[in-house]
Amino acid sequence: MKSFNLPRKATAVAALCASLALSPFAQAESDIMERSFCVFDPVGANGPLFAITKTFQPIALKQGIKLDLRAYTDEKVAAEDFKAGQCDAVLLTGTRAREFNKFTGTLEAMGAVPGEEEMRLLYNTLSQEKARPFLIDGDYEVAGVFPGGAVYLHTRDRAIDSVEKLQGKRIATLDFDTASVRMVRHVGASVVGSNSANFAGKFNNGSVDLAYAPAVAIHPWNSTRA
Repeated sequence: MKSFNLPRKATAVAALCASLALSPFAQAESDIMERSFCVFDPVGANGPLFAITKTFQPIALKQGIKLDLRAYTDEKVAAEDFKAGQCDAVLLTGTRAREFNKFTGTLEAMGAVPGEEEMRLLYNTLSQEKARPFLIDGDYEVAGVFPGGAVYLHTRDRAIDSVEKLQGKRIATLDFDTASVRMVRHVGASVVGSNSANFAGKFNNGSVDLAYAPAVAIHPWNSTRA
């Protein structure tokens, strides 16, 4: 995708997370800009998402930007620091990033991307220059997106294998996502307000019957057991 022009704030989002686009214009070493990049990763600095963003650093340096990466295990804190100007760019889930850009936030809508073919078409379309206006919302610009995989509904009871059996069950639900709250209530289940930092713990300790998450969350999720 095309670059963003600082000081416009950049938010890197996606169907789970996203990449950061950088300025295409190389600069002299004396003109290198230092920019902070706050990265949400459930595992923190040792996680897979943070590891991906490390690969941006040498590429950014060649383009005249020195990236200062900061790991966050709490996505809400990362978003708040970004809004407060503590970060020049931030990597968030698409759902959390809706407050910065509703257009790209819809990429995580349930059923919006039913398969890999549709996913490739969508992301190839968004990478076109004509799509850039849709990536800008006020002071914020989505610098890039990448898919984090399908979202799965995890259950503590294998007998729950249909929508009808969700009635009365407790589901860890992102309380800041109105669409998810509405869907859980629509199927007759109970909303248990959660966020990216505590939903796994609630599932593991039995506070909820079900929780939804992409495959990339399985490793950090399992690390909370014991």
